[in-house]
Amino acid sequence: MNVAKLILFVLFFGMMASSCKENAEKPSTTQDEKSTDIVDELKKEGYKEAIDPEQVNPAEIINMRKFAEEALKFRQSEEGAQPWAILDVGIWEYQFKFENSKVTAEGETKGQWIDFDKDYTYKYGYYDKVEGSGKYYFNIETKQLLILDDDPMKKPYEYIAKLHNGHMVLMGTKTYKDNAYQAKLINVPHIPAKG
Repeated sequence: MNVAKLILFVLFFGMMASSCKENAEKPSTTQDEKSTDIVDELKKEGYKEAIDPEQVNPAEIINMRKFAEEALKFRQSEEGAQPWAILDVGIWEYQFKFENSKVTAEGETKGQWIDFDKDYTYKYGYYDKVEGSGKYYFNIETKQLLILDDDPMKKPYEYIAKLHNGHMVLMGTKTYKDNAYQAKLINVPHIPAKG
């Protein structure tokens, strides 16, 4: 399973890098065409689309949140509440997102950030505006990152977080129907500023 994810990750970034090189030689294609090409390639490798999180009904969100709250409590009590400096130092700014078969355009996620604190809380926002907060848990061995927003209308999220040299890649899991989501973030010292 992890080998498949690694292949998917390498394939995805390889395609992104080669498309940048090809853009210099070919006329540019639209963002929709690029997204379709990437999705087609991922499907060849066994990628399965998840249900759009926006289509999750309120009763399902309530059940997901109860499950996530219990999981957070259990993981902290059984595994120990031990923050990892690799995650909670600095601010994580989004570079791109791949969600529901669409890749964000270059610069589209500029200014979006998330900040993990040592007390297993987090906040997120857009430039200087904090848009929300919640609780999280990160397991350094399994690389699972569970995120539970304080907003009771938002479903929980679970990712496999790959961290390396100030970069983080989040790959959604099936637990809360996030397997159609990936994002790349970069660690920055401060909340991004406009301009």
